[in-house]
This record gives sequence, C-alpha cells and structure tokens, in this order.
Amino acid sequence: MKRMVLMCFIVMASAVAVAQDFHDGVALVKKDGKYGIIDKAGKSVYPCVCDTAEYFVDGLARIQVDGLMGYIDREGREVIPCIYEGLDSFHEGITRICLNGKHGHMDRKGKTITPCIYEGVSFFKEGYARVVKNGKYGYVNRKGKLMIPITFDYAFNFHEGLSFVVIDGKYGFINKKGQLVVPCIYEKAWSFHDGLARVMQGGRCGYIDKNGRVVVPLVYDE
Repeated sequence: MKRMVLMCFIVMASAVAVAQDFHDGVALVKKDGKYGIIDKAGKSVYPCVCDTAEYFVDGLARIQVDGLMGYIDREGREVIPCIYEGLDSFHEGITRICLNGKHGHMDRKGKTITPCIYEGVSFFKEGYARVVKNGKYGYVNRKGKLMIPITFDYAFNFHEGLSFVVIDGKYGFINKKGQLVVPCIYEKAWSFHDGLARVMQGGRCGYIDKNGRVVVPLVYDE
C-alpha cells in the first residue's frame, strides 16, 4: 500500500508585491528583490533580507532567508532561527519543523518538543501526533515522548479516543494505549464521529461502534 509520508509541508507566500497594505500595524515591503517588514512610522521591524516574509500571527511572523526558515517576534528578534528547511504555521502552540531532511515539533518559544529524527510528523490531535520512521507509523505525545510504537503500515489521527491503523493492508482501530480494540479485518475504515465509524468489507460499507460491533450492516456502496 502506497501512502504519502506526512510532510514536507511548507509553502510560503512567494508573490508578495513591492509594498503591501498594513495589517495589525505592520506592512510587508520589497527592496532589491528581498522582503522586509516595516511599522507605520516606516521604521524597519525586520530588514529587507528575506526571500519571503509573512504577516504576524499571534505575535510571530514566519520568514525565509537564504532558503531557510524561522520565526521573528514584533521586535524583530529571531525566536526560531532561520536554520530550518521546513517550518509550518502554529497549531495549538506547536509547529512542525524540518532539519537536515528529518522532521519534528517545536513550541512558540523555539524549544524542540519532538526531535528531528522522523521521516514525517503530523500535527497533534487529542494530545497525540503521528510520526513516521522507516516507513512505519507510531505516535508521540505533546512532550515528544513515543507513546505508541512505530509498527503500523499506516495510522491516522485520533478522533473520539480511537484511531484507525493499517496492518498488512487491513484496517482496524487502536486506543491511546496502542491496544487494538477493533481488529484489522476491514478493507477500509474512517474515523469515529458521534460514536460510530464507517468501515468497508467485501466492497460494502456499514458502521461499527467503539467495541467493534456492527451497528449498521455492511450493505452500502459507500
């Protein structure tokens, strides 16, 4: 089964005009082919040395210098230095990073949460993030600790306390202890919503509950 590894995730604004409108007290400007940020008095918040730059969101702005990415605060200080090949936007105070071709997580203060040792990482959902190593999937918690071993052919985000996983091409569900609560017997599965998950077997779809009991018979095309 071919699956796209979770990342590289960064697409920065590359078509910024010579001077943009002001937003939240600052504007993006371009000089000699490089971008910078000024305040309403025309004072430089960050010099025009960036390949690309973005507006501030919750006090931080993402920039790219010499092909590498970082974040600055409103004083122009590099909270996260421009050393990363990939740097995402923040979700729940955490961003995904890519360093030397490997992926991890970092908080808004520039502290590494998950070390850059993985082929891919997801954002956190219900306290867990997927990680990929040697083509296999597992989960870390918000401290970067590996909580569920990297053993699955594929794994998805947790929804309502369970996540579907794939073993030998078949789908099942695990809980946050990594226990297989629904065996991997389905051709396909989707996340739980309102206590039920859609599953497919024999080309037909139905619904199961969190104990794996078939609640709606598998008689539907989709």
